Amino acid sequence: MMVLNGMQASLVRVKRTLRLHCTLRETEVHFADAIRMLRTVPVPAGIRRELWVWSRYRTWRFFVVGESNIEELVMMVPRDGPHKEQVTAIEAPASGAPE
Repeated sequence: MMVLNGMQASLVRVKRTLRLHCTLRETEVHFADAIRMLRTVPVPAGIRRELWVWSRYRTWRFFVVGESNIEELVMMVPRDGPHKEQVTAIEAPASGAPE
């Protein structure tokens, strides 16, 4: 999904986890498929790739996915998730659908 937050646009993958509090390395290993998928999508300059992870307790962690590493973003988000006023999500069109 594409997310617009003010002047920043990001390609985002959202995943749920049972174990939210772990090291960056453990996060890279646990979400290797999602991170690999994000890295395969070519994005123009100025667009970030992000991994958003949430737990069953509605706690979130956010990561910027670089070419060879990930970095954690620090964002304050209500337990019920990002509000519409905070971000605008743009869903990709379905396969074969006109853009």
